[in-house]
Amino acid sequence: MKNFSIAFLVFLGWSAIGLYFLNASDALNRKSIFSSYAPVTELAGTGINLNDDDSLNTLSNKGLEDSNINSFVDNNLSRSNEQLIETLTKNIESNTQALEKDKERLREAQLHSGINNKSINSRRVDYTFYPEFSIGGRVVDNLSSQDFLDYIKLRLEKKPKAKVKVIGYTDYVGSEIDNYKMAYKEAVQVRNYILVRLKLPENQIFAYSKGESDPIVLNTNESERKKNNRIEVVIE
Repeated sequence: MKNFSIAFLVFLGWSAIGLYFLNASDALNRKSIFSSYAPVTELAGTGINLNDDDSLNTLSNKGLEDSNINSFVDNNLSRSNEQLIETLTKNIESNTQALEKDKERLREAQLHSGINNKSINSRRVDYTFYPEFSIGGRVVDNLSSQDFLDYIKLRLEKKPKAKVKVIGYTDYVGSEIDNYKMAYKEAVQVRNYILVRLKLPENQIFAYSKGESDPIVLNTNESERKKNNRIEVVIE
């Protein structure tokens, strides 16, 4: 019983001290700490009240303005990309044309260099023929054609089993591939002309093309270039 009385007195003492502390610190008169957190009624930094219809309309209009701004930015970006693509396309076309011109100059320089560095006599040629072609593609039977046939006939009489090579050439005007094809086509026409006129076996005469390679004169003007459009014959 004595111990209980002592404990009770201690409790009363601590209770009195606690009440005194609360009263002295004015804690009993303070509001809850959560009372400072009021519902958000205004957007920070905008002055727009969320409880006011006019403010809400202002906010809605602002959203539309932002949307219009974004649309404006997107449109300008798209237009900028189109302009960039157009500019790059023009640059590529311009560079391509410049490259083609440079290639043409290079080809011409190489051909001129080849003429300067070697003579036509450095390779064997038995006959140089400048054929004239009809609309149908056949060799025109004129005086030059007859002289050409007579020469081949005379050579084959001396050497009946000789092989005849018909080699086509062009000038450098146009693409290298097209010139090769054209020279081959003309060589084939001349080959067929010889076969028919001299009645030779097909395995005795052959057509080749060297296109624009091995020119015999500089391609400075049309009259000179014509000398490079030729057929060369080698009999061996």
